[in-house]
Amino acid sequence: MERKKVIAGTVIAIALLLPLGKWVIASRQESSDKQSSYLNGPVNSSTDGRMAGGVSGGAGRQGRGRGQRAARMMAEMTKELNLTAEQVKQVQSVQQNSQPKMGAIRQNSQMSRDQKRSAMAQIRQDQQAEINKFLTPDQQTKYTALIVKMQAERAASSQNGRGAANKC
Repeated sequence: MERKKVIAGTVIAIALLLPLGKWVIASRQESSDKQSSYLNGPVNSSTDGRMAGGVSGGAGRQGRGRGQRAARMMAEMTKELNLTAEQVKQVQSVQQNSQPKMGAIRQNSQMSRDQKRSAMAQIRQDQQAEINKFLTPDQQTKYTALIVKMQAERAASSQNGRGAANKC
């Protein structure tokens, strides 16, 4: 009799949790599909050769937060600065060239946290200077404003505890 109660309870629990599990799996799949299309979506060009959005940031071996942040930054830059297809390629090349340097700093156990932050800040400054070389003066002004905005968002997220795992 006791065994029948246990089996019945188990069946009821499975019947109740199964739809929840399916919902969780479906929502994760939907989230994954959205992320995939956002990160790897097609690049749309308008008739004048300007980028319309959906630029690939490519998560690669990066952490989820860094990959998403890079893709968001690339999409915002494309939109806000009205980058051409050639400029997008140049920005992506600069970003890809700095990724191994950033990764090496993150993996370096000999460096203190402050040393890592300083080294990464220098890489970001070099990256921004390189990107500025192929932007128009108007785009450079907008780029500087966008960098300031992104830094403020990063600082706010780390103060709220959301960015703590993504630090150096």
